[in-house]
Amino acid sequence: MGHRVQLTYFRPTGRYLARAEVLVPLDQLEEIWEEVDQLRRLGRLPGLRPGAGRGLLVLVEVPDHPRGVARLVMAPVLDEDDVTASRPSQVEVVVGELARDE
Repeated sequence: MGHRVQLTYFRPTGRYLARAEVLVPLDQLEEIWEEVDQLRRLGRLPGLRPGAGRGLLVLVEVPDHPRGVARLVMAPVLDEDDVTASRPSQVEVVVGELARDE
């Protein structure tokens, strides 16, 4: 069946950028949101030049859906103050006294 999806683009600062519409051939809201996120990640958002829009905030509205709930789709937010390693360290830490040559 599919749904007409209204997209509103905002810059990461929250400033309005543009509006667009796309026909998504899916029925479940979660699938529609994922499809729009995929378009954002690939830089294929309608109404923008190819390759653009990966870092935008996208308000997704499906007005003709029976459970039509708006959703904000955006790139993952990285906290610059987070010091947690993104993957386990490959460095071995040895605790103890070092042998001294005397």
